[in-house]
Amino acid sequence: MAGRLDGKVALINGGGAKSEDWSNGKAAAVLFAREGARVVISDIDPDAAATTAAIIEAETGTRPLTIAANVAVAADMERAVAETIAAHGRIDVLLHVVGIASRGDLLTEAEADFDRVMDVNMKGAWHASRAAIPPMLAQGRGVILTVSSHHGNVATDRGQAFSYAMSKAALKQMTRKIAWEYAPKGIRANVLTIGMLDTPMTYRNMGERGEAYRAARHAASPTGRQGTAWDSAYAALYLASDEAGYINGLDLVIDGGLTVGVVPVFRENT
Repeated sequence: MAGRLDGKVALINGGGAKSEDWSNGKAAAVLFAREGARVVISDIDPDAAATTAAIIEAETGTRPLTIAANVAVAADMERAVAETIAAHGRIDVLLHVVGIASRGDLLTEAEADFDRVMDVNMKGAWHASRAAIPPMLAQGRGVILTVSSHHGNVATDRGQAFSYAMSKAALKQMTRKIAWEYAPKGIRANVLTIGMLDTPMTYRNMGERGEAYRAARHAASPTGRQGTAWDSAYAALYLASDEAGYINGLDLVIDGGLTVGVVPVFRENT
């Protein structure tokens, strides 16, 4: 069914991509545009945002607005929302697809790295939601979608920095609070919990080790393969659409069934 987001304005934080591969944000931005949304792409990297915008322009004939913004800076998120409204008169969907990771465990991760991960992953979504909700309240409706990770549900990968798992778990509770507080005023909030997807961020800067790590991740999935960015994009599309009008406070897990069983533990140097 085409046109599932006709007439809607969607701001996608993290909608760019640093390569020709499909990131979660890039796939969602293109899919939303295909389904009729007026997409605004916010990304810390203007070139990455422009890459996604060019794809959408080639398909639809209209180049979407792109905004260079750092989610960790409250003023940037306020500006992104303001520019979205200035261009399109409203904001119907905020999709927040931003996350970074650090190195080290509880005892070895540097405090500066911990703070940076929390600022981007947790406070970034907080800044974005605080900026988007007031105009949504004025409209009487809106959708907040945040991307989390299965690392926020279960303990995985020994030696992985605690900050990533902690930040991703925090997004879930933030979503529940938004869903509970603002549902009476027409705002829905849901979180997408992503498991092992075969996206470029996973293997960035890993060199030859990346292929071995990719094979290990495919083997660890109950399906025998990882998902793709399109799996998360179609889930976001449903939750952003009016078809999900009674879905609020949901933690939608997209992991091929990984977390219903015993989660395998492996390291990047597997």
